Amino acid sequence: MAGFTLLETIPLTGFTGVCIFGYALRDREMQTNVKTTNLDLTPSLSVYIEKKLGTLARYIKKFDEEGVAELWVEVGRTSRHHHKGEVFRAEANLRLPKKILRAVEENTDVHAAIDLVRDKLHMEIEKYKARLSPRSKRVKE
Repeated sequence: MAGFTLLETIPLTGFTGVCIFGYALRDREMQTNVKTTNLDLTPSLSVYIEKKLGTLARYIKKFDEEGVAELWVEVGRTSRHHHKGEVFRAEANLRLPKKILRAVEENTDVHAAIDLVRDKLHMEIEKYKARLSPRSKRVKE
C-alpha cells in the first residue's frame, strides 16, 4: 500500500517497538496506537500526539475498570496532490469497555487538527460522563 505507514518504530522513553504509548490508569494503561496515511510519522509528531492526546487519560480513569482503554489515532493527508486548504486529517477512536467515542477533524495544519480532535474527544467524554451520572447530581440550567 503506497503512502501508508502503520505503527512506525520509534524509541521513546526506554520503549523500543511500534508506536504505542502508555499512560498509567490505576494499575492498567491506556494504549495509544498511531497510524499515518500519506504522511511520515516523525519523532516530533509522535511526541506531540502523545503529549496532547495523552492528557485524556485523566478523564477516563473511572471508565477503565473492566478492561484496558485504547486510543486509536490516525493522522495524514487527505490527498497527495492538494497543497492548499484543509489537507491534513486527524481521527481518534477512544475504545472504552462499553463505549467507543470518536472524533474527526480536518485542518490546514496537522498539529491544529490534532488539537481540535483532542477538544472534540474531551467534549465526547464529558457528554458520556453526564449521561452516566444520576439525574439528582446533574447541574440544573
